[in-house]
Amino acid sequence: MLPRRKLAKAVRATGKTPAQLIAEYAGFVNVVAPAAIRRTVPDDADDDEVLACALAVRADLIVSGDAHLRNLKRYHGMRIVAAAEALAIIANA
Repeated sequence: MLPRRKLAKAVRATGKTPAQLIAEYAGFVNVVAPAAIRRTVPDDADDDEVLACALAVRADLIVSGDAHLRNLKRYHGMRIVAAAEALAIIANA
């Protein structure tokens, strides 16, 4: 059972188990070593990990629903946007 109801509902809607979704996801992701960065998001250390990974892969965009990250607007030249804005950016590219 997944501890977050919203996530559990979304997983159930796929008709797949969490293990099946993870296996599929693993097929199109690359595991990277995060870059070493200074503390950037004082209220949420996990957000620093997102920034460190984005920096390591030289991401064009960071897409997040997290307010702490989105409040930064940019990090090392990478725009930090919500999903809807990312879709608009990609559609216009």
